[in-house]
Amino acid sequence: MYKVTILFKHTNLNLPVRATKSIFKQLSDKIIQNKIISIVIYKLKCITCNNSYVGQTGSSLEKRHKELIRYIKTNDSLSAYVIHILNNKREYGNIEQTVEPLKPCNKGVSEY
Repeated sequence: MYKVTILFKHTNLNLPVRATKSIFKQLSDKIIQNKIISIVIYKLKCITCNNSYVGQTGSSLEKRHKELIRYIKTNDSLSAYVIHILNNKREYGNIEQTVEPLKPCNKGVSEY
């Protein structure tokens, strides 16, 4: 512990008597952490009537498509696309038939 104390002698950090996470906490409290979240804006197409719905997801398009199929199969209307499929008894297709990526984006989030 003495060697660590010498390393931080010329800083304004208060070192604990015993090793804990407080050094890390003190350092991380002084740093602004920026996180970038990748999102994709996509279009869903009804293969029966060609209506389109636009959405965004932070997940992969494959994962989002699987979620939508699960919502359809469990009659869980969490999106306008799923409501359209369920209420109008429409067919839904595979990812190649229904999902079209429109624009990848980055959403910046700052945490202090």
